[in-house]
Parts: sequence; C-alpha cells; structure tokens
Amino acid sequence: MAIDKKAILKAVYQGTAVTAKNVIPPSLWSYDKDIPGYDYNPDKAKALLKEAGASDLTFDFWYQPVSRPYNRTARRSAR
Repeated sequence: MAIDKKAILKAVYQGTAVTAKNVIPPSLWSYDKDIPGYDYNPDKAKALLKEAGASDLTFDFWYQPVSRPYNRTARRSAR
C-alpha cells in the first residue's frame, strides 16, 4: 500500500511491465492469480503501521545486484 507500483512501472519500464500482486511475477510458473493485490494507498499504509505500533521508521533499500528476466533494472527500480 505504501509503494506506488504504477509510477515505478511508468518511470522504469515505460509501461511495458505488469504490476505484481505479490513477490512472484506473472511470468513464473508458480504465480498464483488468485492472491489479492493491494492498491496504492499511503494513508492506509500509515494507519496500519501506526496500528501496529511502528513509528519513526527508517530503512535502507536493498536491490538484487544481478539482472533477472522479470526485473532487469533492480537498482533503477529501488531509486
């Protein structure tokens, strides 16, 4: 809910990619189309974090250092 996946697809892949609903992309055999996805909703994401007792969160992005068929530009996506 906190990540604007459509904006990433537009900026990084110029609209040539499909929005993932989970960590398994639709191009892999183990993808489950029945798992529901989440819409981009930063307010709801913040509310859920607050409800969970999380505050003053900071983190470092990690990205895969090698190209994958489903994510050739992991570094660019993480920016």
